Amino acid sequence: MEKEPTKEKNIIHRFLTKKLSEADFEILDKKMQDEHFLEAVSDALVKTYGKAEERKVLKGAIQKTHQKMMVTKKKNALIRTILSIIVLVIILGIACFYYWQKNTVAPLNDSVVIYATYFEPYPDLFNQLGTAENHTSAIDAAFQSYNKENYKVAIDAFRAVMNETKNTDLTTHFYYSMALLANQQSEEAIAVLSTIVAESSFQLKEEAHWYLGLAYCQTDQPKKAKEIFQKMMKERFVFKRSAVKEILEGID
Repeated sequence: MEKEPTKEKNIIHRFLTKKLSEADFEILDKKMQDEHFLEAVSDALVKTYGKAEERKVLKGAIQKTHQKMMVTKKKNALIRTILSIIVLVIILGIACFYYWQKNTVAPLNDSVVIYATYFEPYPDLFNQLGTAENHTSAIDAAFQSYNKENYKVAIDAFRAVMNETKNTDLTTHFYYSMALLANQQSEEAIAVLSTIVAESSFQLKEEAHWYLGLAYCQTDQPKKAKEIFQKMMKERFVFKRSAVKEILEGID
């Protein structure tokens, strides 16, 4: 087994030649606090590498080098701590952002935001169930485009059917307005929906009111949108009731 003085001398040698292991450094760091250790090591190194008068210089060099290494080690530890904090802050920031995105309600005093938050085209329930009136291949083609979200083609197809056959089926007109809304042609959709909501017997009356209110939001007409949504609450419409209530709490 390596004798203690020799072991210590070898550690110092590796220390001075920058070949010190982490384990050696921990040992040396503790021993450097002992003045007797420095004296003993300096004597041992003088015998091996230098003259007696060089002992103070050697001792000072050892202490100075040790201090530099300790400063470097502390700096590295500080850098690692700072980097860890930065990474933690970034992770927390991302988590908070996604939590906010998921749980924060849109600023409902902005009517255009209301439209973007709540609008989605009404599903083609009637045509899928085969209950649409005046069922023709032309109407089928229009609904196929609508279901494929090819709204521009659907608009042209619905319009052609209504113009050529003088189609007065409100269901067809309703889905025509949905295609217009989905294609950002809200002014035209408002004209169609305004006619539909006047028909009290239409089975999609509540849905037509909802989409008319959203169409007014999309065209930045919050007062008219508010009137439609208030009417829905007053007449106790069931369709989208919770969303309507939520909108009315924030809309200007």
